[in-house]
Amino acid sequence: MTWPPRREPVPHVHAVLGRTDGSTMGGHLLSARLWPTLKVIVTEVAPGLPKRVDPESGLTLMAGPGR
Repeated sequence: MTWPPRREPVPHVHAVLGRTDGSTMGGHLLSARLWPTLKVIVTEVAPGLPKRVDPESGLTLMAGPGR
């Protein structure tokens, strides 16, 4: 979850999805319809991970060394 300034929390979801032929695809999950089940694993990013708000987009981004 990210908390942009003065807005509601926004989920930041990465997913790997299985296709009927057994192959998979992965990336950011923007929306989904699920059937019949969903398995979810939630992990916490280390609290010490530096982040900054990008003034142009308003997004909270991970800040690399020296940023």
